[in-house]
Amino acid sequence: MNSEELIKQEAERNQLTKAIVDSLKPKKIIVSGPGTGKTFLFGQIINQKPGSYLVLTFINNLADKLKQELGNKAKCCTFHSFCKSILHKVGRKGIDDKFILYPQLNLIVKSDALPLLGKELHFRQSFTQLKRKSLELGFFIERSNYYNAISFDDSVFRVIEHFEQNPTDIPTFDRVLVDEYQDFNLLEVTFIDLISQKNAILIVGDDDQALYGQLKDASPQYIREKYRSKEYNNFELPFCSRCTTVIVDAIQDILTRATAYKKLQSRISKTYICYLPKKLEDNKKYPTIIHAHCSVQSERVPYLSKFIEKEIKSLDQKEIEEANSEADSTVLITGPHHYLKQINSYLTKYHQEWQIVYNKQDDMSKRTNILDGYRMLVNNDRVSNLGWRIILEHEGVKNLKDILKESFENKKAIYDYIPKDIINKHGVIVNLLENVKNGAGISGEEKKLLESMFKQDSEKLQEYLLERGENVKEAKDKRCISVILTTYVGCKGLSAGYVFAVGLNEGNLPKNNRNPTDIEVCQFIVILTRTVKKCYLTSVGRFAGKVAGFPSIFLQWINKKNIKEELVNRDFKF
Repeated sequence: MNSEELIKQEAERNQLTKAIVDSLKPKKIIVSGPGTGKTFLFGQIINQKPGSYLVLTFINNLADKLKQELGNKAKCCTFHSFCKSILHKVGRKGIDDKFILYPQLNLIVKSDALPLLGKELHFRQSFTQLKRKSLELGFFIERSNYYNAISFDDSVFRVIEHFEQNPTDIPTFDRVLVDEYQDFNLLEVTFIDLISQKNAILIVGDDDQALYGQLKDASPQYIREKYRSKEYNNFELPFCSRCTTVIVDAIQDILTRATAYKKLQSRISKTYICYLPKKLEDNKKYPTIIHAHCSVQSERVPYLSKFIEKEIKSLDQKEIEEANSEADSTVLITGPHHYLKQINSYLTKYHQEWQIVYNKQDDMSKRTNILDGYRMLVNNDRVSNLGWRIILEHEGVKNLKDILKESFENKKAIYDYIPKDIINKHGVIVNLLENVKNGAGISGEEKKLLESMFKQDSEKLQEYLLERGENVKEAKDKRCISVILTTYVGCKGLSAGYVFAVGLNEGNLPKNNRNPTDIEVCQFIVILTRTVKKCYLTSVGRFAGKVAGFPSIFLQWINKKNIKEELVNRDFKF
């Protein structure tokens, strides 16, 4: 491409961006591919006319990025943090202003259902699909009130109910900007529709990146309906400034093959082009995607781990610094947890000089942590219903059913029905943790006791009790190799100079080579488009001593001219 064509492409992108920024239409929607500059667009809109802006998403790392990019020019937050702030301002039915946001509340309420109702309940769909009269929703709200606590979906539901009954309380902004709309469910769509009654709104998303159907009952149908309605004005952002041409071409290959397989049938057709004024040099340096087939991966024979190590070690200082300045990390390794666990173990053993983060948050919503219960007793109330309930969940008391039933029927605190020996036992720990929080001295034996119980040193326990441990992030040295390991879904919202997708075998992604699902196609698209520089797709012959499934059918969907094959076995030169 010559200089005139580059100038033309730049001018076209600027013109399309300007058309969106200058539009006075109250309801706008942009459906565009990954890396096409949606965050940059938000900045352009806000900078042209400073004022009050609300930017909403449901992914924490995206909200953090938006805060970094937009600073104090806009209120950037997740649905749940926004709804929490609303609930602190408006009337709350059943909870007071000292309520706790506890993401695992559903696990506690689910555990309550069997002794109190004699049946097992599941709550997610009652909220995400707005089944307002369901037994599940009613029971959850009742227990939520008892614990003076909220979770994620019910926080949105509470705000929806309040706004429907008190529309004058809907906050107003110069414009509300909504990101990742393709992964919204009915609950979230209803919330946005209420907000749009009093606010100009811009919705952005990409139905080719819809990942959360099974996880949170989201559906790309909602963005498709809005895009095709007459209510919203459509705009486009076709130029990808993140990925190289080989990645962009691979996405077109995947979409073509998906259509042939009768997948993504209702998708919105959109233009997706590599933005060459930014990616010309990367295109020359990284012209292909690597498919590395490893004969074996196990803790004893870590060929995949060693291959990844070799490729990372081959990066020169310029490549490392460029990747760190243009992306969230030098390297992203994405795949199933059983792969990530082995790779993380290998890399952390041999490369303590690298900044390695293994994101295990995907598992956190599946269990409660007794330390959360202690923290509530230390920070909120020594007789906190929720604090003691979490502790009892881990204590395994024989009369839990009686404690719950009697406290429920008599409308009294759980604390009043707990045996004194259990109260005394945990009261000792609460006192020690309060000393840790306040920086008071504790004995060596007490320190050993806490560290053996919680597998954390006193400093980390103090951060946790001060409720800042989850938010403490180490500053990254842009000269150092940084590595993030996370699942296929967990990589949404991230970018890296060098991406390694592991576990690309039938049984992982997709589950069935003959019939991949729409979500699996979207997962593969998301994986590829995390790449700023170079992408590695890997499969294995045997994993952890067992024969793995066939290599993923998705590897065959990419044009062979864009793939370079590597066989990694005992003859490979690591």
